[in-house]
Amino acid sequence: MDRIYARASVSISDLKKNPSRIINEAEGSPVAILNHNKPSAYLVPAEAFEALMERFEDYELGRLVRERENEATVKVSLDELVPNNETIEAMKAARRGELVTAGSAGNLLERLNAGD
Repeated sequence: MDRIYARASVSISDLKKNPSRIINEAEGSPVAILNHNKPSAYLVPAEAFEALMERFEDYELGRLVRERENEATVKVSLDELVPNNETIEAMKAARRGELVTAGSAGNLLERLNAGD
């Protein structure tokens, strides 16, 4: 039998019948969703999922730092970090709720590097 990484489990059928009850009874803990007595998914509270994503991002940043720690450094002056007019206008628009979305990280990088 597969290992279950939750203290509680429920069948997909029971979850379909009353998902709110399952969430409430879980009291903030993950619930394994079983299909034919095998875990097929986990129902994870939003707060736990967000904390997990934060830890994953921290791990990824640490991995990136270790990967690049022996690379050559690049000197940057603080003057180069001052936002230009386009950046300032974009920040103002974002504060007004007029966000422009790129759709994905790949699309964002394409847009940022379009003039290169």
